[in-house]
Amino acid sequence: MKITTIPDPENDHSPIWEKVYAHIQKKLATGELRAGQPISEPALANELGISRTQSREALGRWASEGILEWGSNRRLGVVKLTREDIVGLYE
Repeated sequence: MKITTIPDPENDHSPIWEKVYAHIQKKLATGELRAGQPISEPALANELGISRTQSREALGRWASEGILEWGSNRRLGVVKLTREDIVGLYE
């Protein structure tokens, strides 16, 4: 599992998905989003004033990196990391 490094999200030339990605990264880092917590694509889009397509792209990138996963109810949620997952982030 490796987290993508992205350019400064405040740069007006950054694609919207990068700004959304950085927003989610901040929520994860501050603990606002916790392991097992579901993430609503429509709520995220509404919170940031963007389209669902734009929020879907950023969420999809987090899912491809293994930080978010699809639950049985077809909703994305934050994965519960094991000790090995956390060690792998620093390797």
